[in-house]
Amino acid sequence: MFPDLRRECATALADLESDGYAIGGLSVGEPARSAWRWVEATEDISGRARGPATAMGVGMPAELAEYVARGVDMMDCVLPSRNARNGLPVHLRGPGDHQARAL
Repeated sequence: MFPDLRRECATALADLESDGYAIGGLSVGEPARSAWRWVEATEDISGRARGPATAMGVGMPAELAEYVARGVDMMDCVLPSRNARNGLPVHLRGPGDHQARAL
């Protein structure tokens, strides 16, 4: 994880005054708590940056609120489109275990 390197990089990016930035090295399938720690390592610095923060590689519906609570504005992940291509519906009770049916 190297939190010191993440903080150093986040500080340099915030100083660039970019229109936004991405938090990388996260992915679906890793333990969520690990990914949240990676985001938390830069949380106080990301508040100084201008523009939206995008978490790359995360998209599990049940975890999105946790990223938002840590200052992430957007998530970029293949998961929603992959699930849609394969007919996996997602609802408030979690992912479905059946193929989507045409109405």
